Amino acid sequence: AVAQLTVDVQGIHCAACVWLLQELWRRIPGAVRIDLDPSLGRATVAYRLSQGSLAEFARRTASFGYRVGPAGKTADPADRALMVRLGICAALAMNAMMFAFAIYGGMSAADGANYTLFHGVSFGLATAAVVIGGPVFFRAALAGIRQRVLHLDLPISIGILLAWASSTVVYL
Repeated sequence: AVAQLTVDVQGIHCAACVWLLQELWRRIPGAVRIDLDPSLGRATVAYRLSQGSLAEFARRTASFGYRVGPAGKTADPADRALMVRLGICAALAMNAMMFAFAIYGGMSAADGANYTLFHGVSFGLATAAVVIGGPVFFRAALAGIRQRVLHLDLPISIGILLAWASSTVVYL
């Protein structure tokens, strides 16, 4: 017999999360199908009762930081926090680019204090964006490495760190 169940999945923040959850489900014995709605954080799963269990899926997803629970999700403070974090990072990045635009436009160290100010503010804003937004991807990438599953959060994390490191070298 095939059972179908709808559950809420907390912590989905990108397409890589959807792929990872689909891959984890595929590896569960008896898994038949999973339909994910990332905007609602909801999954409908179908599995063979004699072979698998939803508990194994919940355990595996929990090791990556996702929480699976009964459907009927209301507003989750963690989802709101992620949206606030996104908004803050977007504002920081746009302002960092605004200050960097002067440097892209030709301002150089010969311009003295203005260059130092613009360069420093741009670097500070970019660093704040990495500190506020980066941990979402860093935690997921580390969890993936620990579970021996590579997914999109790893190259995103590497890209964030390499871009910030090169900016740090240029700034210093």
